[in-house]
Amino acid sequence: MTMRAPKWLSRIYQRNSRVHLALAPIRHGLVALRNLARPGDLHQAWGTTQLNRRPKLMKALSEIVRDEAGVKVLSFGCSSGEEVLDIRQYYRHATVFGTDLNRKSLKKAQRLLRGTGVQLFVSTDENIQEHGPYTLIMACSVFIRHPEDTHTDDISTLYPFEVFERGICRLFENTIVGGYLLIHNADYRVTDTRVGPRLRPVRHGELVQNPRVPLFARTGRKLGVTGYDEQLFRRES
Repeated sequence: MTMRAPKWLSRIYQRNSRVHLALAPIRHGLVALRNLARPGDLHQAWGTTQLNRRPKLMKALSEIVRDEAGVKVLSFGCSSGEEVLDIRQYYRHATVFGTDLNRKSLKKAQRLLRGTGVQLFVSTDENIQEHGPYTLIMACSVFIRHPEDTHTDDISTLYPFEVFERGICRLFENTIVGGYLLIHNADYRVTDTRVGPRLRPVRHGELVQNPRVPLFARTGRKLGVTGYDEQLFRRES
């Protein structure tokens, strides 16, 4: 799910425009080559995160999906656990899980989350299903190839729609009917997938895609859309 890079290198790359412009074409090619070898599980290529990254989003989400005993929340692509710790601050009565493919990241998450009651596991279909189904699944900046997506008008080779759709369907199948999927900052629209008709968008002023993240059609062609507000979905059937 993630291709690891030192946090300092990732932050320099993402925040320094000159470095970004110089290296983006190289990384674009490398990620595209890796797609040929691992088309099924690779989404976001960077794994950097930080604590209290989305406080307004988390507050809005907690107002829609209430913290109650019996509620199960999954952080999909939890990386080193900072997002999971944020979730725990808002969901103290719920059962909270974190999952990622990167075992080194999960070890860091285990140290960060020690004593919080959060359950972590390696992201496989079997493990996700074993711990589910979930009331809320959160995937923030997971189904995305940012910042490479800002440098192309066609993302179909870098990140095919079929890979995105397969990942969304995987999460949909593990969400209870009446439960919620948060797909925040994604390169494609969830409503374009085959499970789209079974999901109802739930809008909120704080649940909006980062305007720097471009949006693409099923074909991989870039759309002229910013401030996309279909981020949270309720499973209707």
